[in-house]
Amino acid sequence: MRSLYNLLFSKTILRDAWVVLIMTFFVVGCGSGKEIPPLAQVSGTVTIDGKPVSGASVIFEPKFQAVSASGGTDEEGKFTLMYGDTSGAAIGDYIVRVFHYGDDPELPQESLVPDSYGAASTLTATVKEGENEIDFDLKGKKK
Repeated sequence: MRSLYNLLFSKTILRDAWVVLIMTFFVVGCGSGKEIPPLAQVSGTVTIDGKPVSGASVIFEPKFQAVSASGGTDEEGKFTLMYGDTSGAAIGDYIVRVFHYGDDPELPQESLVPDSYGAASTLTATVKEGENEIDFDLKGKKK
């Protein structure tokens, strides 16, 4: 009887139970039941030294909200942002990151866009109500 008690209430079992309980609340709290904030349509063009950047990822990371918006560029460098599965981005201020990786998986996966527009981006944008056309003419050479 004592060993069953020790097994059920050991520190490891209690710790694991607390972890499961906390993760359950976290997952339930972050579920899809959250309301989508007011969204505005955002599109634009990404160029480097005036030339369109096709195949780039454009990520708008909110300064004050929890969910980012992103999109990919086409052959003309044009993008449209998506907030999850919905077209648009929440109204607010963003840090913008642009990444472009080569198409060859055999090559090292370094962004072809200068790092000052990617991981260490200094780009910012404000999404306002209505239609937003936000273009980025980046400086630097594509490799």
